Amino acid sequence: MFLRYAIVLFLLTTVAALWGRRKFRLAYDAGMLRQSKGGITGATLARRILTHAGIEGVEIAVGHGLMPDYYDPGRRTLYLHQRHYDGTTHTALGIAAHEAGHALQHAAGHRPLFWRLSSIQATMSLSLPILLLGLLCLIIPGLGKLALFGLSLAFVALTGWNLMTLPTELDATLRSERVLDEIRGRTLASLDEYESVQLIMRSASAAYIEGIFAPLSWLLGRIRKPQ
Repeated sequence: MFLRYAIVLFLLTTVAALWGRRKFRLAYDAGMLRQSKGGITGATLARRILTHAGIEGVEIAVGHGLMPDYYDPGRRTLYLHQRHYDGTTHTALGIAAHEAGHALQHAAGHRPLFWRLSSIQATMSLSLPILLLGLLCLIIPGLGKLALFGLSLAFVALTGWNLMTLPTELDATLRSERVLDEIRGRTLASLDEYESVQLIMRSASAAYIEGIFAPLSWLLGRIRKPQ
């Protein structure tokens, strides 16, 4: 019975991951080919969104590492990848605007923002150990099905925690969209440009779905195979 549910969940999560990846990549790649007619950079747009919302004291800096685009509420710093920080493409503007939405959440006291940060830290800290344990389960016969089942529970718990933070991503986009809609006349050159940037913002949330489901899909793919 467990195997049957595992197969169904594997298929559903795989579809969700592929959908999120495709939606984001199509929007991202298309946006990279379109330049802002006004020459505004991602960092500048993020600053204008925060300023219009009356938010001060937030630093905007270039991000590095595995997760270069994120907002750190502890440091009150919005990090952007170099190509999003000083880039003028629609993609750079969309990513910057989405991340600015998290700063808006922080200013509004949106508690789930801190749960999101905790889940990101937990995912980055635990993903590699869990992956290594999973590989050991596959190559060492003595560990058997019981160890793999325990590993699956760990993955499900981690995935579930991340899934609960998904609304935070959607909320960040909506908050930023509302501010951007108010300033678009003096920030973006046209309605078409606004809609293109808006698409990137919404696709960024869809990409987060892939980040949630991809590890679980990998694990359930292992469970499907006879031991």
